[in-house]
Amino acid sequence: MAWQRPASATGWLRKCAASCGGDGVWREGATPVPARTGAANLPRGAQGCDPGARTDADADARTGQRSGEASEAEAEAGVYWQQELSGRPMSALALADGRRAHLVALNRLALQPTADRPFLYRGARGPVDAPALAAQARAALDALVPAFGLRGLLSLDFIDHGGRAHWLEINPRPSATMQLHDAAWPDGLLAAHARACAGRLPSSPPPAMSGLQGIDTWYAPAAGSLDARLLAPLPGALRLHDRPAPGARLRAGEPVCSIGLRAADDEALERGLADAAALLADRWEDRRPVVLSSPIPRPRPCA
Repeated sequence: MAWQRPASATGWLRKCAASCGGDGVWREGATPVPARTGAANLPRGAQGCDPGARTDADADARTGQRSGEASEAEAEAGVYWQQELSGRPMSALALADGRRAHLVALNRLALQPTADRPFLYRGARGPVDAPALAAQARAALDALVPAFGLRGLLSLDFIDHGGRAHWLEINPRPSATMQLHDAAWPDGLLAAHARACAGRLPSSPPPAMSGLQGIDTWYAPAAGSLDARLLAPLPGALRLHDRPAPGARLRAGEPVCSIGLRAADDEALERGLADAAALLADRWEDRRPVVLSSPIPRPRPCA
């Protein structure tokens, strides 16, 4: 990680500290686009995430020259850099009591790259059976949890590079991947989260559930307003989560809802989630056209 613009753009990612879900991450040297949150809503101190802002650092990038002052100003504006690494994006979901951690599961993360958002988050699948990676995650959590006094559910993101975990960040809060494992816990993971915050970790893991669980985010293909038919129940074992109210107005590329599915194996899971996304796309095309009487408001930025 670097807080100043690297001397060479090769192999580096430019990241906005106010972004989430891979929205606001670009390869250094590429032309960034505004995140879905919109530059006007960026928190104070994150103005460098606005690709429309013309700074001395931008001029340095165009001319090939560098100035320490420009890099420092850009870092202060909420931009940092991280080396790009090939491999499988994953996360470790865990419970912590401030001193110790209990690993809930490993998850595989899925991306939905677009031309202007190459690292956009699509969803997650789990649990992933990888004993060597699980051992590395436990060792990392044994160091991180007491160092930061972490409590409750948390998610440790990493890249699986040839069987070795390269840690990216730790999110000290319940993450989207808890949806993959909640049903395995008798009274749910939120109850386990509350107990962990109070200093009580589970003495043993719950019985493992068969198969795999997957969740995908479905994004709006274009700006528009939702009708109830789009969010009607899906067939079979497919489930819709995080559904907005009918009539909600969305900009192109904004998340609409989450799709959930439990399947026997990875192939069936991916096929089912892809079929669900195709069905939602068909429903979007068939929905009643809505004329918007006012501009679609910008959403609040991710915390």
